[in-house]
Amino acid sequence: MPTQSKTSTSSPKQARCIGWSSVIVALVLGYIFWIISKQWWTPSVVIFGALFLSICVGNCYLATKTKAYDLYLAAVLSLAAPLIVIFFAFGFFFSGPTP
Repeated sequence: MPTQSKTSTSSPKQARCIGWSSVIVALVLGYIFWIISKQWWTPSVVIFGALFLSICVGNCYLATKTKAYDLYLAAVLSLAAPLIVIFFAFGFFFSGPTP
């Protein structure tokens, strides 16, 4: 009985799904950071900074492992997620918490 070798055609697809989903999670975390940082600035910077950094490192690892180089862009976007959220909050909605 011949054994079937597992092809890696789904691996980059799964990595892209995980990587870009983590960017969406980073954007949601950026909005939560925007809300929480008004009250607890120092703890929120430490906690959310570690979360954004771990998402970035995870995307870089997936990009290197699967040669899905678009995940490097996802890594940069995950680090820029708080800035993107704050830009949209100030630019379009200004829905941030009031002091």
